[in-house]
Amino acid sequence: MHLIGILLWKADEFISYFTRHMENVRVAHQTKLQILWFWGGKAFFYFHRIFLPILLGCRSVSSALILYTLTEVTVGVFFGWMSQISHVDETREYPHEFLIQKDWAELQVLTSIDYCHDSYFWTYLSGYLNYQTVHHLFPSVAPHFYPQITPIVKKTCKEFNLEYKLHDSFGSVIRDYLKYLTGLFNDNITEQFYRYGSKDKFTLNPLFFATKLTDKLFNAKKVKAN
Repeated sequence: MHLIGILLWKADEFISYFTRHMENVRVAHQTKLQILWFWGGKAFFYFHRIFLPILLGCRSVSSALILYTLTEVTVGVFFGWMSQISHVDETREYPHEFLIQKDWAELQVLTSIDYCHDSYFWTYLSGYLNYQTVHHLFPSVAPHFYPQITPIVKKTCKEFNLEYKLHDSFGSVIRDYLKYLTGLFNDNITEQFYRYGSKDKFTLNPLFFATKLTDKLFNAKKVKAN
């Protein structure tokens, strides 16, 4: 499943390039330099990750491909986990309407979760994703400036009565994340993920499962309000 995800993720970049769309958003016209940067970057990436070890005799073709796949799976799972805990819990908002009424900066604050600002270990391991709010508000700023910017953002949030969500421990952010996911399953939706394979046996429908779970995640706030 993770391998399929990697292949789709890699293919998605090329699909966006040729279709000029990223999902429903049209990609702006690219200059010749940007096109050269795109293809040059791809060529360099695959050359030094796969072909160079083979050419230098360090790895066989099969071992190079296996190691490449293993590293992509490991990094992908780790990044997916670290990014999701920075956005998913019962207190965060999940806008579902086409025209969002909130200000852009306000929305970044209300959809982000910070944790362990005092921990060098988690800051280093997460790549500063534990400063998620500042990361979204100032995406072009170098991460090592996040600790200096954060007090200013927190003060501004207080002035405008916005909750700046910050966990003091990694355990608490994981607990809230798992609590929210558990709630999705306990909210009378588990049986919707299954279909009858026979009269006495349930079989899992993975595609239906993923679709319903995603739909439930982004509509949880709306369902709860109703």
